[in-house]
Amino acid sequence: MKISLCIVVFSYVLYAGEASAQSTRELRRLTPKPTTQTAEAAADLTWVQRLSGTSNTIASVAFNGSRFVAAGAVRSLTSADGVGWTVYSLPALISAVTSSSGNWVCVDESAGKIFTSPDGANWTLRLTDNSNLAGFDIAYGNGIVVAVFNLGAIKTSQDNGVTWQIAGSPTGAAIRCVTHGEGIFLAIDVQNQVLRSTDGLTWSLTNMGAANGYSFLGVTSAPGLFIAVGNSVIARSVDSGTTWTFQYPTGVALNKVGYRNGTFVAVGNVGAIRVSQDNGVSWQISNSGVTASLKGLVYGANKWVAVGVNGVILTASDGGAPALVPSLNIAPAVCLEWQSQYGALYQVQSSLNQQTWQDIGPSLTGDGAIKRFYDPRSGTAGFYRVQIK
Repeated sequence: MKISLCIVVFSYVLYAGEASAQSTRELRRLTPKPTTQTAEAAADLTWVQRLSGTSNTIASVAFNGSRFVAAGAVRSLTSADGVGWTVYSLPALISAVTSSSGNWVCVDESAGKIFTSPDGANWTLRLTDNSNLAGFDIAYGNGIVVAVFNLGAIKTSQDNGVTWQIAGSPTGAAIRCVTHGEGIFLAIDVQNQVLRSTDGLTWSLTNMGAANGYSFLGVTSAPGLFIAVGNSVIARSVDSGTTWTFQYPTGVALNKVGYRNGTFVAVGNVGAIRVSQDNGVSWQISNSGVTASLKGLVYGANKWVAVGVNGVILTASDGGAPALVPSLNIAPAVCLEWQSQYGALYQVQSSLNQQTWQDIGPSLTGDGAIKRFYDPRSGTAGFYRVQIK
């Protein structure tokens, strides 16, 4: 049996040697030194798949400052941190969910139904449309909830989704996405027409100018900027949606886009994720690690959360608020690491002169796994060895 010994933390140098049974390998002198590490934001997003507890499609996700709520095919889900989720029944095919003041509001994709919930778990049906309108998206801003549907229908609520009224819509085309930002609601229909409103009731209409064959499925806002994404197209506007510039073809269908801390993130089909950190001018690929289509996206609790078909949930920290303390002082210490043999008995020893050795801590029994032993040090140089009894 061979034992490899090495220092693995705090950049200490330790002699790497071998030892056979009933023998000991001594280590060269080392002096522990305190270390300071500074947390730095990662340049790219690293996505981690989370257990959702469902295989149903999750179409949308929202965050209210303390809780995530996601919804989709006859299911809603809640989470405090975006990592662990609890699943509930919701008798509808939800296409979008949003957080209003003290309420959650979601819209159904097949029957024009609208539900509200105080907690994301218990839902109340507030509206059923006899014309079976398909609901596509929903947004909240300035005390108003706006839901958009096919046939150009727009409905608004000023009491957190409890009661609704029909808004005057200037289009008869399906409206696929809506957001609130820069003091206005902005929506886009399938004819690439932009609808804008300050109160959710009265809307203006302008043409984006996008080429035929491209349609938009998601839109979000940032300070002084709107970004829209869709079928192989990305658009940006710096004048509240009056004029737009376009990037196409992007080669990927993007379904939703979000913004936080100077970063835009867009998610789409076949696990596609694109990231921009220059106000949507250029976009880089971010590896999601999945092939499932991603439908919804939100930022909250210092992380991005993306949801999609087959119950997929992904999270990624954007580094904007590091989990590490920005300045982390590490106390002096030495770490020994070796591969143990099952049933073998190991004793760590130290010495100041390689002549007199002293046991450190209790004996350790091997279990076939890697063993690690830490010894706090005050700065005194010394030698270490692991003895097999």
